Amino acid sequence: MQTTLDLLRRGITPYVLADGVSSCNKQEIPIALERLRQAGAIITTSESLLFQLVGRSISLHIWTNLMIRRRVQLDFQAFCGTGQGGEGDHCQSPTSVGGE
Repeated sequence: MQTTLDLLRRGITPYVLADGVSSCNKQEIPIALERLRQAGAIITTSESLLFQLVGRSISLHIWTNLMIRRRVQLDFQAFCGTGQGGEGDHCQSPTSVGGE
C-alpha cells in the first residue's frame, strides 16, 4: 500500500490488481483497496487488465478458451487439494484426462 501511495504522491496513477493483494488479516484487504481507490489508484483484476492489454491482439474465441481452461484447472485444484493428485489416485491432471 505504501508504494501505491508514494506513486500517487509523485503524480503517477498506479493500477492495483485486487486479486494480487495479500494481507495477514484478510479483513484488511477491502479497507486498504478502498483507501487506495479514494486516494486515486485504479483498482482492477488481473483478468481485466490482461484482457485490456491483449484484447485487441487476440480473438475473443481464443481468450474465452483460455479463461475456460483456467477455470477448469482451478476447479480441479479445489477438488483435489493441490491439483497434483492431492486426495488420491482419482485425481488426474485436466490435461491428461481423455488421453490429451
